[in-house]
Formats: sequence, C-alpha cells, structure tokens
Amino acid sequence: MLRFIPDELAIERGIHGYHQNFLNAFMQYFDPAGANILEIGGAFNPTVALEDIGARSWTSVQHPDFKYNEKREVLVKHRERYTLIYKSFEDLDESELTSNHYDAVFSMACFEHIPRLIQTIGNAHRILRPNGMLYSIFAPIWSVQTDITFLVTNCRSYIQREQLT
Repeated sequence: MLRFIPDELAIERGIHGYHQNFLNAFMQYFDPAGANILEIGGAFNPTVALEDIGARSWTSVQHPDFKYNEKREVLVKHRERYTLIYKSFEDLDESELTSNHYDAVFSMACFEHIPRLIQTIGNAHRILRPNGMLYSIFAPIWSVQTDITFLVTNCRSYIQREQLT
C-alpha cells in the first residue's frame, strides 16, 4: 500500500492541491493500511481511500449542504467498505456511528466551519478506539465562530470528564 501519493496518481485520481499534501502529511503519522477511518467533511475518492492507501473501511461524513456528484460506479464498487453519510457530524449518535470503532478520524479544513465544535470533538472521542488518532488541519483560525481559547479549554475539559466516567 502507498504511504505517499505521488503527483501522477493525484492527477489521475482527481486529488487537488492541499488535499494531496494533507493526505501525505497524515500518512507520515498514521499508517492507514488495514485501518477503519472516518473523514469529517468527506472529499476523498473511495479508490484512493481503499485501494491506494489500503484502509479497511472509510466513512465520509459530509454536511448535507455540500452534496457531491460522486461517481456512482465507484461507490457501488466499494459499497462494502465505503460509507458516505450526509449529516452534521456532531449530530450522529451511537445508532449511526459505533463507539470505539475507528482507528483514526481525519479532517481537512472543516472544523473551523462547525458551530458546535465541543460536541464534534466529543463525538470523535466517542467513536475512536483506545489510542485512536484525531488528525485535522484547520484553515485560518479567524474563521472560527467563537473564541479559540474557550474552545480548546472546553474541549480538553470535555474529554477529561469523559475519560473519568
């Protein structure tokens, strides 16, 4: 399996600009081969996720306002291992995303658009397996909808409370 997406493959698969760079950075810290991965703000082609980098499963959660025209044959080909959910991540519950199931939660330039970031971080914590990884890149922080110091402090407090229970 690939641990780096070369330019030629990125062009062939339709991975553009910072998506390629960010996926390559993610793979420097986390080996996706055989892993269950959830992507918040789903953008990756199932062929990249499952065949090129070798994830066991890939779940993409995308806000319902941002539906993509996915290639139907690609989704059908990977339907056993690729799930595309159109819903706000922070609203997904145990019936939709199983606790302790994912090895990694992956997100690119998405969290700064989520108004309920604390619930999002809590949901990511809930679905990650012990020692799972939350890997995210944030776009310019000034686009966040509230004070970042408040968010970071409260996210840490939320996760610490959850670990104690």
